[in-house]
Amino acid sequence: MNTLSAVELETKPLREQFKRWQNAPDAHLLWRSDLIVLKQPPGIRNRFRRRLSHWFMKLGIHHKDWGRYDWSATLKHQSLEHGETDNPLMTVLVWAVGHSRSDVRQGCERLNQYFRSQKIVVVPVLVTDVPDFAWYSRLSWLIEYLPKLTTIDESYTDRKSAHLAWLYHDASIIPLSAAFLNEEDWQKFFYSNI
Repeated sequence: MNTLSAVELETKPLREQFKRWQNAPDAHLLWRSDLIVLKQPPGIRNRFRRRLSHWFMKLGIHHKDWGRYDWSATLKHQSLEHGETDNPLMTVLVWAVGHSRSDVRQGCERLNQYFRSQKIVVVPVLVTDVPDFAWYSRLSWLIEYLPKLTTIDESYTDRKSAHLAWLYHDASIIPLSAAFLNEEDWQKFFYSNI
């Protein structure tokens, strides 16, 4: 069992790193993957603003809100046990990079139990470097896979992590080690970090 203070000490630098990634997105990646650019917004002012923001992104000059669109991380085919709109939805990013397959499985099972006991509907997103997709599909969670590609591109993991931080900017982030807290410490940790 982990202690509450150890998990909080692990959580703080993880959140600080995510804040750094969120505040410095990869402008080229955002511009290249912006699919909404194909659909012109109504009004000449909005079209001009969109074109101007894309030119700035091409030049590497960007505003933190340009290209950011609100979206829900819920799976459309997932039935929500607490009702569709009665309870608020909360996206929780579970950071499980650098853990073994058995730790990830045990942690996800425990977190699933903890999330189901909450009063709010939790939409978990697992970020991991363990390729166990057949098992993950049974969770009904979103999965973000961060492979370690040392031979091809060493910066890929960092770039994708930064993109995930930008994409899930409204999500709460918790380390996988939080799953191994006892019930009482989990409640304290969860409600102090949402």
